Amino acid sequence: MRGFCPVVAALSVAALAGCSPYGFSKEVGDFDASAKGLATSVAAGHQTLRDDALAAARRDLIYHQRRVAIPVSCQPGQSVKDGPPCRPYAVGGSPVIADPDPIDPKVKELVTVLNAYTGALAAVTKASDRAEFDKEVGNLAKAVQGLMAATGVGVTAAPVIAAGVNLFGWLVGTALDIQRYETLRNAVNAVDAPAKNDVKPMKTIANTLQGELVVLMEVRQGKLLDEAALVRRRIGPGNSDETYRTRLADLEALLAAVEDLRKADPAAAAQGLAKAHEELVAAVNNPKIDFEQLIKSLGELKDKVEAVQKALSEASGAGSAKKGA
Repeated sequence: MRGFCPVVAALSVAALAGCSPYGFSKEVGDFDASAKGLATSVAAGHQTLRDDALAAARRDLIYHQRRVAIPVSCQPGQSVKDGPPCRPYAVGGSPVIADPDPIDPKVKELVTVLNAYTGALAAVTKASDRAEFDKEVGNLAKAVQGLMAATGVGVTAAPVIAAGVNLFGWLVGTALDIQRYETLRNAVNAVDAPAKNDVKPMKTIANTLQGELVVLMEVRQGKLLDEAALVRRRIGPGNSDETYRTRLADLEALLAAVEDLRKADPAAAAQGLAKAHEELVAAVNNPKIDFEQLIKSLGELKDKVEAVQKALSEASGAGSAKKGA
């Protein structure tokens, strides 16, 4: 476990020179990466549902060998800039495929403030000089304010999170280290304060992300299984070898995506974000005792987030849905 050296006037200059009091840059960077991974999973999940819908429409044409039409607006001399996309569609159907699950504005807002907050935390911890540090402290204060307001704390002014200059530390070259550490501590402690409903901001975000990710994964799994049932019904001894292989590959791709969804745990990933933030709060307030638990929580969070990302971004439109049968 990394040591922590508080700076006090009683310590000698030699002792101070040998130990920086700040040691959280990598850990905060890891926390930021996992938070952004969850945010990316939300966006990827919605995009993949749209991609799945396009693949399903193409699969429907292929497996049912439907007669197809081309949008009139794609014909020479009739092009319309905002017309439907130039793709074939079933006669009697529509070339426009509706978004199966538009993202909720509140979810988008919370994802945005989460990204801003964790990114600002990471930027402050990496600031290499006084000018950069001062700029990033301002960004962090605004990010904390935005996150707290969006999660119901109702702040009207950016909290004071910048640390004061330690003149003794400055004389021996450690003031910036001290300020980065104390600013990080002030920021996470501010966000750790409960809202009016006694729920902490990061818990509110975790609960929202959990609900969103669970629904995305359930919706996607159901649609993929419907597609798999269609493909399975059209595989049999009457197929040519090439058609059989192509359709089997299509079925395997669909079921591989379902398997990734089955293995991922979006609830644990989302709640792991809140847990990791609590461990970060504990570690910056008492590094000697709580630093190892922070490392453990961040590692567990990383693994869970990566599984969710994979499940919600895995392409399913392989085989006949892309190549024909």
